[in-house]
Amino acid sequence: MQAQTKHSQETLIYTIACLIERAAFYSTRGVLLFYLLELLDNGNNAKAFDVFSYFVIAATIGKIIGGLAGDLIKRRKLVILAGGVIQAAGCLLIYSGSFENAELGMYVLALGIGLFKVNLEASLGRSYLTRPKSLDSGLMIYYLGANVGGFIGSGFIVNYGLENNLQMSFLISAFLALLASALPLILLKKTVEVENTYKFEKISAIRILVIVLFTLCFSFLMTTGTITFGSLKLDAGSAFDSEMDASWWELLGGGITMLIMGLLALLWTFRYTNQLFKLLVSFILMGLGFGLCFIVSEPYSGSTLFFIMMTLFLFTIADTYIAPVLASITLQNVNPKFYGIALSLLYLPAMLSTFILLPIRSYLHSIEEGNFYLVLSFASLLLGTIVYLIYSTDALKLNDLKESSQVKETAIENDEILD
Repeated sequence: MQAQTKHSQETLIYTIACLIERAAFYSTRGVLLFYLLELLDNGNNAKAFDVFSYFVIAATIGKIIGGLAGDLIKRRKLVILAGGVIQAAGCLLIYSGSFENAELGMYVLALGIGLFKVNLEASLGRSYLTRPKSLDSGLMIYYLGANVGGFIGSGFIVNYGLENNLQMSFLISAFLALLASALPLILLKKTVEVENTYKFEKISAIRILVIVLFTLCFSFLMTTGTITFGSLKLDAGSAFDSEMDASWWELLGGGITMLIMGLLALLWTFRYTNQLFKLLVSFILMGLGFGLCFIVSEPYSGSTLFFIMMTLFLFTIADTYIAPVLASITLQNVNPKFYGIALSLLYLPAMLSTFILLPIRSYLHSIEEGNFYLVLSFASLLLGTIVYLIYSTDALKLNDLKESSQVKETAIENDEILD
């Protein structure tokens, strides 16, 4: 394995911008439901939960709109700036103190998030057009920044809002969103022209189908794993009369994720590892995590907590491994003109699997009742592995990407990309 090219200034700037924006988003999301319940003095909790669930759907739709806007307008740094401004406007509408304004502000916020997040990640992908082997590690660094930002937002800003003033969290988020969107515009050069540096081959229908099937399998697997693990830790927590609530698990999971991402980003920067190998590792770890779920059974013993911790650890590593690689594979199969649209569509399978599985969540009252979903998860695991193994042996595979010093034709002829 050969050493990779070092990362560029763009990677650092985009990662810092992502970190700041994710801190803004997670701080807003963390206090939003409490704020809605506070505004509804009549105790209409169902309405608050419904509005909050609509926000989750709107965020996915906002990413698709953001991808379309960035790829069609092409002045992507301005689209990123507009996303930050709109996100800040949504926070201020929520801050106003009216439930109607808060509801409107959530949809404005969702649009701003979509414009910012998708186009920022797409710009990062374009900066690696001539260094495809470095894209996996570049995305890992970027996702590490996102997780650090989420940790800061949900761990510090949310706690400040809950203990002092909920509305102040929205003001802080508005400021952070504006700061994040201004960084690429201020710190990066005006125009980076991508020309005569990259050759893009037309995508076959088989390749598109394989990527779609693989993404669906992975999304179903992760959603099922989240539900199963959630049921497991709730049951065990009740049995032990534990004080390890959701925030404790989120803190632990966030810490493990950041540690693993940092190590993998460092490793992948200096060592190129085959993408198929990375995906197989993630699937194996996910399978081991589900296997531990089978081991844990009532009555709970002193070893139960150990198995739950190991399950969390394995699930976290699997998710950490596969997310940047899946995004990298998608970008390497798409014309750079349409990176934003491609990345936005990656969110649809996750939303689809959530809609299918969440209504069944209320039936998961014990570990035994989750076995059926574990079987479905293993089926997804097997199908996803087989699909990608077939894809990897195809003549269209991308795992043997070679860095070339000779000039190649670009798919973006005479097109300026504003990164």
